[in-house]
Amino acid sequence: MSRRRPRTTKTAQPAQPSTLPLGSSFSNLHSNRFYQIDDAEEFPSRAIALAQQLIEMVNGCPEVASALEVICAYSLSSGVGDELGFSVVVDEKQPKPNTVKIARAVLGRIDLFTYWQIVWRMMAWGNAFGLMDIDTKEKAVVGFNLLPSWQVHVIADRLGAIGGYEQRYGNLSETASIPASAMIHWTYSKRYLYGRSLFYESLPDWEKLKDVDIDLTDASRSASIQANLHIMPPGADDAFKQAYKVDHERRRKQGLITDIYLLQGAEVRKPQGLPSSFPLTGLLAHFDKRRLRIAARSRVPTYLLGIESKSAREIAMQPAISFMVFIGVVRQLLTVGLRQLIDTELALKGIPEASRIYKLKFPKINVNPYNQIVDDPDVNEPGVTDTDSFGNA
Repeated sequence: MSRRRPRTTKTAQPAQPSTLPLGSSFSNLHSNRFYQIDDAEEFPSRAIALAQQLIEMVNGCPEVASALEVICAYSLSSGVGDELGFSVVVDEKQPKPNTVKIARAVLGRIDLFTYWQIVWRMMAWGNAFGLMDIDTKEKAVVGFNLLPSWQVHVIADRLGAIGGYEQRYGNLSETASIPASAMIHWTYSKRYLYGRSLFYESLPDWEKLKDVDIDLTDASRSASIQANLHIMPPGADDAFKQAYKVDHERRRKQGLITDIYLLQGAEVRKPQGLPSSFPLTGLLAHFDKRRLRIAARSRVPTYLLGIESKSAREIAMQPAISFMVFIGVVRQLLTVGLRQLIDTELALKGIPEASRIYKLKFPKINVNPYNQIVDDPDVNEPGVTDTDSFGNA
C-alpha cells in the first residue's frame, strides 16, 4: 500500500519590491514607492548614525557649507566665473561627429543645477545616485533624476559584483529595486561599495568646535558682564548683610536703581586686577584651530573661505596650486558618470564601442588672487555659457 504524499498548502509569498522596468518610464513611481524629493535627503535609511552627523555638520558648519559651494562653483566654471558648464568636443585624432552630436543632445537634457547637485552630494555625502529613464522604443535616455544619497543601497554579492540597487524609504517594506544598468553612481574616496564624504575625517573637529563654541559664548558673556562687589561697613553682622541683600534685590525687580545709600565704610564697585579677555585667549585659539583643521580638510584655500592667513605657503600660492589639482580630480570623477550616461544612449542607438570617441572639455580655472587678468580665449561651444553675454543682451 503506497503512502499518500502529505498535502502542502501554498502560503502567501512576501511582497516583492517595486521594480523599475528598463523599457518604461519611472514617472508612475514618483507618487508611489519611488521617492526622489530633495527633502527626503534628511531621512536616511543607510548608515543612519553617520548620515545624521554629516547632515548636521553640513547644515551647521559655515566652513563646510562655504567650501562645498566653492568646490561646486570651480568644478563647473572658470576661475573668474565668466564661463559655466562644459562641452563635448570632437577628438582630433579620431573624429566622430555623429557621436559628438548624440552626446551633446544627451547632456543638453540636464540642467546646470543638476550637475551642481551631483558634485555637491558626491563631496558632502560621498555618493550621488542618478536614475536614468531608459526608453527602449525611442532608443534614448529620456529622463534623469537624482535620488536621495542616504536612501540608496548597493546590492552586491560576496565578491563585490553589483547586481542592482534598492531605494529604501521609511522602513524595509517601502522599497524600490533598480537595475544596475539604469543607475549612475558617483563616488568620492570610494571604500568597497560606497564613497566617503570629503569631511568624514572632520567629524571629531566639528564635535569639539561645537563644545568650544558654547564655552566661548559663556566665557565671553561672563567676561563682558562683571559682577558688582558690595563691601559691607565695619561691624556689619549677618542679619544686616541679609537685610541689605533682600532690599537690593527688591529694588532691582522694581526697575533701574538710580540711587544707593551706603553707611560709612561701605562700597559698591567692579572687581579689578583681571583683564576682561583673560578667560577667552585659550578658547579663541582652540576655536581657530578647529576651524582651520576643517578648512584644511576641504582642500579650499583659506582666503576663498574668508579666513585670513599670511603664511609663507599662502604667499607662494601652494594651496592654490593644490586646489587646482583637486578640482581636476573632482571633474574627472564627474566625467566618469557623464560618460556612462552618454554611452548608454550611444549603445541604445547601436553605436559600436569603437566609435564612442569624444572629449568632455571644462573651462580653464585660475585661482591666483594677485593675477586679475586671465588670458583665456572666449569659449563658443555648446554646453558652455558665457556669463558676459547676460549683461550685453
